[in-house]
Amino acid sequence: MKILLRSAAFVLFIIIPALFGQEYYPGGNYNPDSLKTIYVSGKVLVDSVTSFHPVYFLDTNNDGNPNYILNFGPYWYEPDSSIAVRPKNGDSITIYGGTFSNPMMAYDMLIVYEINGEFWREPFDPVWNNLDGFMNMGGKHDGECNSFGFSWNHDSLKTVTVSGTVFVDSTFNYSHYYVDVNSDSVPDYMLNFGPPWYKPQSGAVYPADGERITITGGEINMPKFNMIVIYKINGMLWRDSSDFGFNFGGGWMNSTISQSQHFYSAFDTSDWMEVHPGWHMSGGGMQGGMMMPDSIFTQIFELFPNNLPNTGGQNAFAAYQFDMLYPDGQQGMGPMGNCGGMMQFNNYIDFQLHYNDIQLQVNNIDENTIKVKYYDNTSSSWIDMPGIKLNTSSKTISFSSNYVNNLVILTGEKVAAGVINNQINTINDFQLFQNYPNPFNPATNIKFDLKEDSHVTLSVYNVIGQKVSELINSDLPAGLHNVMFDASGLSSGIYFYKLKAGNYSGVKKMDLLK
Repeated sequence: MKILLRSAAFVLFIIIPALFGQEYYPGGNYNPDSLKTIYVSGKVLVDSVTSFHPVYFLDTNNDGNPNYILNFGPYWYEPDSSIAVRPKNGDSITIYGGTFSNPMMAYDMLIVYEINGEFWREPFDPVWNNLDGFMNMGGKHDGECNSFGFSWNHDSLKTVTVSGTVFVDSTFNYSHYYVDVNSDSVPDYMLNFGPPWYKPQSGAVYPADGERITITGGEINMPKFNMIVIYKINGMLWRDSSDFGFNFGGGWMNSTISQSQHFYSAFDTSDWMEVHPGWHMSGGGMQGGMMMPDSIFTQIFELFPNNLPNTGGQNAFAAYQFDMLYPDGQQGMGPMGNCGGMMQFNNYIDFQLHYNDIQLQVNNIDENTIKVKYYDNTSSSWIDMPGIKLNTSSKTISFSSNYVNNLVILTGEKVAAGVINNQINTINDFQLFQNYPNPFNPATNIKFDLKEDSHVTLSVYNVIGQKVSELINSDLPAGLHNVMFDASGLSSGIYFYKLKAGNYSGVKKMDLLK
């Protein structure tokens, strides 16, 4: 059956990328936050002629014409935690997913999250943390508890070197990378380059879809594709494997320690917990009164607030997961794995969490109202952490507790439009304009107006607030200025650019689509 499309350009958008072995949908990467989630039922129409791989449509009013194009991801994608399969032509199905509209598309797109009640894919899945094989358990992203931990046995990674063709799943705004080593157009490994804000000092860059590469890394067994944590790409250092200690995947707490131990988050050493001698409880400590083992593997990860349950209405701008794992690798913070459990210790543990201006400005948070909250799985609610100390100079929050809570968020009150951290954006004196073009690939223009001579900084940040580029840091005269930003070395996704000039501070969002 051939579906007649309204636009010849739309046909080309599907066919040309398919030559490189990828199923493609116009619009590039999709930001899950911007998608409208819906349930919709209808009959499947499959176009097996226009593209090298089937293209799926949904007829919701039974008139024989498509109402949606269905996005199942790349042609080779299959869920690893459900029995869901791609439908056949004529099947009657119910889809839960996110809708997207684009003038270049003949129909609205429906990105599939569930099909007939079976899990298909997770739009907010932070693949860079999924290093232990415990993937999404089949629930929707807005209410389930999942594990994103690195795994207690990371020091036993098998080092491998493989060559092959890169496949990039760019459905969402954070691309997932795979490699086909036997040239059968199906991935053999998932590639883990770390979080999207990680940038190696060697100058190595993310590979492009269809590129031939040689990689060396640590192999981890996974349900569908084994994962390779990248150490080198094409001979260039990506990450030193010796980093896999306290500064990456956590470390062991031993009951016999004689001095305090620090444990840091994977990619920000300003996020940490410090354990002191005498922490061990000879009895209890675990949920349900279980005995505490002599050694516990602990780890900290920074997540997207979307990944955590019931964060709606919390104004969460940062989120963390603390893991306490038994020597056999099992989670020790409550039943059913990571669901907001806790663990009690014999003395107080010190914590520090770090945030930045970009996180505050993007979420319009009043810095002086920041709170720490932990998730209580018995009441399914977020509870204020007592006794926090806010340091706005270092952008840190510290507190002490004899409990370690599994899920923690940073929250704050919204401030009025035009006010950021109690400073007014005097747009009558200075102005930051929207970049053009936007979305862009790979370059865009950033324009701003200075009403007086000023020292100016113009920087680009990723969604977690890490600076990825500094475009200007100098004195500039009054007037209109235009700066070209080249993002060739960055991966697709959402970025923010921040202008500081005198007392003015402005931030705008831009979309890089490769």
